[in-house]
Amino acid sequence: MAGHIHVKDEYRKNQLSLQPGGYTVTIKYADGSARSYDKVKDPRRYVQSLESRGKNVTEVLVDGQPFDWR
Repeated sequence: MAGHIHVKDEYRKNQLSLQPGGYTVTIKYADGSARSYDKVKDPRRYVQSLESRGKNVTEVLVDGQPFDWR
């Protein structure tokens, strides 16, 4: 399954994600899909939370630049 989705505010759970400011984080997964989230305040912690829920993250971009989250 491949595709790129920009996740809208209505699907966000953290109230900080609804406040202006922060980074745009694009997460690429092993299945070829990608999701972008704007207004992320702490990209490293955000990616680590995805991995802790069993998501197979293969690449991360922060504001369009490669990001080493490990």
